[in-house]
Amino acid sequence: MSDFNEDIKINKYKLDTELVNQPQRYYEWAKAEADAADEVARLKDKLEVVKSKVEIRIRKNPTLFDLPENPKEALVKAAITIHPKVQKASKKLFNATKTHRLLTKAEKSFEHRKKSLEGLVSLNMQIHFANPRGTERKHYEIDNDRKDLLKQARNKRRIKRR
Repeated sequence: MSDFNEDIKINKYKLDTELVNQPQRYYEWAKAEADAADEVARLKDKLEVVKSKVEIRIRKNPTLFDLPENPKEALVKAAITIHPKVQKASKKLFNATKTHRLLTKAEKSFEHRKKSLEGLVSLNMQIHFANPRGTERKHYEIDNDRKDLLKQARNKRRIKRR
């Protein structure tokens, strides 16, 4: 997967290339988001397995975990939560969830990028096919300048008689 900040940028001078590359870029980031979602689901399952194994160990021998012989349910749940293996699995799940959220936003950003590209292309088309307004004025000014030059030339050609 490439750099998000580079992939999201639009070169307004190469809109044709940007439009051609947009689907591939979107696919790469959408695939990364889907992979992250799968990773989150896998880690949730793994966390449940770790919690179950720890709970079985606690219930079989609660004294190893500094619990009374017949611990109450709240004590067992607390012991499960603070167990290092559960903490490690929870941290992995948290990090994967964060990555998944970021990739979901990145995928959404590429949808916005597509809309921006469409808007830029539309704007370019409007500019390209617009009637030239400034050139009409320039032609008018050029015509006036020509007329003035012709008048000046005629006046110089005339010989003044006394």
